[in-house]
Amino acid sequence: MNPAAGRLLVPLTAFPYAAAAFAFHSQTATVVVDDSISDPVLELDNKIVTGSEHELIYALAKTYAIDATSTKGESFLTLATTLPRIEAFQDLVAALDTLDDHLAFRTFFAGPDVSYVDWVVWGAIKGSIKLLGLLKNNQRQRHLLRWFSHIESLPAAQSALLILLNAKADKARSGSKTASSFALGLQGAVQGQVVTRFPPEPSGYLHIGHAKAAMLNQYFAKMYDGKLIIRFDDTNPTKEKAEFEETILEDLRLLGIDGDAVTHTSDHFDRLYGLAVQIIRDGKAYADDTDNTNPANLSCSCPSKQHGNLTRMAHERWHGIPSQRRDASIEENLARFEEMRLGTAEGLRWCIRAKISLDDPNKAMRDPVIYRTNVAIHHRAGDKWKIYPTYDFACPVVDSVEGVTHALRTNEYRDRNAQYLWMISALGLRPVHIWDFSRLNFIYTLLSKRKLHWFVDQGLVRGWDDPRFPTVRTEGMYGFVTLVGGPATYEVKKHPKHKKNPAIGEKEVAYASTVLIEQEDAKSFELNEEVTLMNWGNAIVRSRDYLACCTHTSHPLTDVVLLDYDYLITKKKLEEQDSLADYITPVTEFKREAFADASVRGLKKGDIIQFERKGYYILDGEDSGRLTFVRIPDGKAAGLASKAGVQLAMVPWGAGGKSSGKASDCVRT
Repeated sequence: MNPAAGRLLVPLTAFPYAAAAFAFHSQTATVVVDDSISDPVLELDNKIVTGSEHELIYALAKTYAIDATSTKGESFLTLATTLPRIEAFQDLVAALDTLDDHLAFRTFFAGPDVSYVDWVVWGAIKGSIKLLGLLKNNQRQRHLLRWFSHIESLPAAQSALLILLNAKADKARSGSKTASSFALGLQGAVQGQVVTRFPPEPSGYLHIGHAKAAMLNQYFAKMYDGKLIIRFDDTNPTKEKAEFEETILEDLRLLGIDGDAVTHTSDHFDRLYGLAVQIIRDGKAYADDTDNTNPANLSCSCPSKQHGNLTRMAHERWHGIPSQRRDASIEENLARFEEMRLGTAEGLRWCIRAKISLDDPNKAMRDPVIYRTNVAIHHRAGDKWKIYPTYDFACPVVDSVEGVTHALRTNEYRDRNAQYLWMISALGLRPVHIWDFSRLNFIYTLLSKRKLHWFVDQGLVRGWDDPRFPTVRTEGMYGFVTLVGGPATYEVKKHPKHKKNPAIGEKEVAYASTVLIEQEDAKSFELNEEVTLMNWGNAIVRSRDYLACCTHTSHPLTDVVLLDYDYLITKKKLEEQDSLADYITPVTEFKREAFADASVRGLKKGDIIQFERKGYYILDGEDSGRLTFVRIPDGKAAGLASKAGVQLAMVPWGAGGKSSGKASDCVRT
């Protein structure tokens, strides 16, 4: 069937997480939030399907050409339906342990890919505060928690959560119980006609916040058989470089995102200039030379800490004071705009402001700047222009001109939505739907390109792809590898990399009478004790010799370096008045030497593996001929806590906030 041929009506209160997410995943039904119903209803193939959430998913699964009658995973479907009704704490833990045990060596519940079984189990846990709290706070079922976090990060789950969040927000704003309808999250969407856009500024690398926006734009474009435009918002020649455009496109490809078109705001500079002249002629904009650069230290009756030391223009906007230039004639404004275009000394004093309002409660509507001067050379346009539109002016114009139907914006722009719509109306352009989504919030993390630039310029990090940066290039997937060792006389056999999925490929495992084991483990062994070694089977401990960690055997072990990192700053969230230099973490890089199986030499940069009981690592490159692996945080509370102030049993290494240590001593058994 065609995507979204059915319609799934879902209640706002007892929200069916699994059914909504599976509808997005399978693209078989439009999701509509209706606060007037108490149970979900599925309209499919001119039929009404009611019943349990499991039954609705079953109907969608059959439409999606899934073998919904298969017994594979049936036990987990049954368990998922009973989970919310379990009361006894011990029974809840036992149920979660059952799910966790199944996922110990599996990525999903029923096969190599996400299935409707995964969505049913995820929905059962997500819909229960008790289950969710137990899973996240107990930290006992680590395999289940890893799986749950992955499922929730998928676009289908995020779309379901976003539709619920927006419906709750709409209800809160309206104060009524009228139905909130969303066509897969995009109002007014028409199949085959949706156009979205991802508009990064080419002034740095993509970070994780950009990744969410890019993925959502592509997700909805594909869902509606529409088009995604990747548009570089290149309106500030001081900060932008062509090299950042190339790296951004590479980063998007790493995320599996290929736009249907790549454009630039600079493609429309002539059109934007013409529209600026038009809006001045219409009396809806004026030239202003009020200072907007230097803090003016003006007297103010506002409560302390309501705002910082404002420039004169910001002060006037905040207090609803009109600019002295607001009522200048159209001829004067056009003459000053021409001086700006020519880049004369007089022109550099001026900017163009939209003439919207003096005292609108929404301060974004108080005569925002829409054009300013900049004499820097543009990396595409050269020295043709000395004037550039602001994002607030260029974005709605180019969205309309390029045929964008839905502009996806983080809710931090919500106050500017009215401004966006005013620009389109004032210029007589085709309207564009605005769709808000929530912004990702982080602690101890910098997303500001200006602040990230500072770390690069100060040499506190090695570049934009430094693992301590929240950039796309530090992210990865999961894989598997084990640490093993042996003497000169050994035998190598090939085994599947993953026992449950042989299609992944094979790995080499060495067998010998002597192995290397970390002392922490070896000290727990008794002579003649039988122990189990992964990929080997059982072995008898006949003798133990303690070796320094630098001792090497003739077995082809590989010297590797394991890196771990702390947050770059010591404060969870920096305020505008905070000095960045006051909150720099003294030591943020921790370096350890280790031995790894020689098979790691077959990895390439960016590959991600699991060192048993050490965690997940990404191959970052080489350090003095040794492979360097960077630890990927596991999301547990202990791993997320800042290491600043903690006594570290490591030897200081060089300068620049680094520390190093030796790996655990080895023992021959």
